[in-house]
Amino acid sequence: MNFDYSALQAKATSIITKFGQAVTYRVKGGTYNPAAGSITTPTNTDTTRRGVIFDYTSIDQANMSGELIQAGDRRCYLDGTADVAKDNELIVGGQTYRIMRANRVDPAGTTVIYDLHLRGVK
Repeated sequence: MNFDYSALQAKATSIITKFGQAVTYRVKGGTYNPAAGSITTPTNTDTTRRGVIFDYTSIDQANMSGELIQAGDRRCYLDGTADVAKDNELIVGGQTYRIMRANRVDPAGTTVIYDLHLRGVK
Protein backbone atom coordinates (compact mmCIF):
# COMPACT_ATOMS: atom_id res chain seq x y z
CA MET A 1 0.00 0.00 0.00
CA ASN A 2 1.34 3.43 -0.97
CA PHE A 3 0.66 6.54 1.07
CA ASP A 4 0.04 9.82 -0.74
CA TYR A 5 2.49 12.21 0.92
CA SER A 6 1.55 15.03 -1.44
CA ALA A 7 -1.80 15.23 0.39
CA LEU A 8 0.10 15.45 3.69
CA GLN A 9 2.29 18.21 2.23
CA ALA A 10 -0.83 20.14 1.18
CA LYS A 11 -2.33 19.76 4.67
CA ALA A 12 0.91 20.88 6.37
CA THR A 13 1.13 23.89 4.03
CA SER A 14 -2.49 24.75 4.81
CA ILE A 15 -1.84 24.63 8.58
CA ILE A 16 1.37 26.69 8.29
CA THR A 17 -0.46 29.21 6.10
CA LYS A 18 -3.30 29.49 8.62
CA PHE A 19 -1.24 29.71 11.81
CA GLY A 20 2.15 30.92 10.55
CA GLN A 21 3.36 34.13 9.02
CA ALA A 22 4.81 35.40 5.78
CA VAL A 23 8.60 35.16 5.66
CA THR A 24 11.10 35.99 2.95
CA TYR A 25 13.43 33.23 1.82
CA ARG A 26 16.58 34.79 0.36
CA VAL A 27 18.90 32.81 -1.89
CA LYS A 28 22.34 34.37 -1.68
CA GLY A 29 24.26 34.45 -4.93
CA GLY A 30 26.49 36.47 -7.15
CA THR A 31 29.57 36.41 -9.34
CA TYR A 32 32.61 34.85 -7.73
CA ASN A 33 35.98 36.47 -8.48
CA PRO A 34 38.70 33.84 -7.87
CA ALA A 35 41.48 36.47 -7.97
CA ALA A 36 39.85 38.48 -5.19
CA GLY A 37 38.55 35.36 -3.44
CA SER A 38 35.12 36.90 -2.95
CA ILE A 39 31.78 37.55 -4.56
CA THR A 40 32.15 40.76 -6.54
CA THR A 41 28.57 41.21 -7.71
CA PRO A 42 26.23 39.98 -5.00
CA THR A 43 22.71 39.12 -6.09
CA ASN A 44 19.85 37.90 -3.96
CA THR A 45 16.67 36.16 -5.04
CA ASP A 46 13.78 36.64 -2.61
CA THR A 47 10.59 34.59 -2.45
CA THR A 48 7.71 34.83 -0.01
CA ARG A 49 7.03 31.65 1.95
CA ARG A 50 5.02 30.73 5.05
CA GLY A 51 6.61 29.69 8.31
CA VAL A 52 6.04 29.13 12.01
CA ILE A 53 8.85 30.68 14.09
CA PHE A 54 9.62 29.85 17.70
CA ASP A 55 12.43 29.65 20.23
CA TYR A 56 14.36 26.51 21.03
CA THR A 57 13.46 24.69 24.24
CA SER A 58 15.83 22.75 26.48
CA ILE A 59 14.31 19.52 25.08
CA ASP A 60 15.13 20.64 21.53
CA GLN A 61 18.70 21.38 22.58
CA ALA A 62 19.09 17.95 24.17
CA ASN A 63 17.94 16.29 20.93
CA MET A 64 20.33 18.23 18.66
CA SER A 65 23.32 15.93 18.50
CA GLY A 66 26.57 17.69 17.70
CA GLU A 67 25.05 21.11 17.06
CA LEU A 68 25.59 24.24 19.07
CA ILE A 69 22.49 26.30 19.69
CA GLN A 70 23.31 29.84 20.75
CA ALA A 71 21.26 32.39 22.64
CA GLY A 72 18.91 34.09 20.22
CA ASP A 73 18.76 31.18 17.76
CA ARG A 74 15.28 30.42 16.46
CA ARG A 75 13.55 27.45 14.93
CA CYS A 76 11.23 27.55 11.94
CA TYR A 77 8.86 25.09 10.35
CA LEU A 78 8.66 26.20 6.74
CA ASP A 79 6.31 24.99 4.02
CA GLY A 80 7.71 22.23 1.83
CA THR A 81 6.61 23.71 -1.49
CA ALA A 82 10.12 24.60 -2.72
CA ASP A 83 13.73 23.78 -1.87
CA VAL A 84 15.61 25.40 1.02
CA ALA A 85 19.37 25.36 1.52
CA LYS A 86 21.73 25.95 4.42
CA ASP A 87 23.56 29.31 4.49
CA ASN A 88 20.77 31.16 2.69
CA GLU A 89 18.64 33.57 4.72
CA LEU A 90 15.16 33.91 6.13
CA ILE A 91 13.77 37.36 6.88
CA VAL A 92 11.10 37.43 9.58
CA GLY A 93 9.51 40.67 10.75
CA GLY A 94 12.46 42.73 9.50
CA GLN A 95 15.07 40.49 11.21
CA THR A 96 17.45 38.56 8.96
CA TYR A 97 18.48 35.04 9.99
CA ARG A 98 21.09 32.77 8.44
CA ILE A 99 19.92 29.20 7.91
CA MET A 100 22.35 27.11 9.95
CA ARG A 101 20.61 23.79 9.28
CA ALA A 102 17.82 22.85 6.88
CA ASN A 103 16.31 19.48 7.67
CA ARG A 104 13.85 18.21 5.13
CA VAL A 105 10.96 16.10 6.43
CA ASP A 106 10.47 13.99 3.33
CA PRO A 107 9.02 10.53 3.73
CA ALA A 108 9.18 8.66 0.42
CA GLY A 109 10.83 11.65 -1.29
CA THR A 110 7.97 14.16 -0.91
CA THR A 111 9.01 17.18 1.15
CA VAL A 112 6.25 17.80 3.69
CA ILE A 113 7.97 20.63 5.64
CA TYR A 114 11.42 21.98 6.45
CA ASP A 115 12.74 22.20 10.01
CA LEU A 116 15.19 25.12 10.06
CA HIS A 117 17.78 26.24 12.62
CA LEU A 118 18.12 30.03 12.33
CA ARG A 119 20.75 32.43 13.65
CA GLY A 120 20.39 36.20 13.55
CA VAL A 121 22.64 38.12 11.18
CA LYS A 122 24.43 40.95 12.93
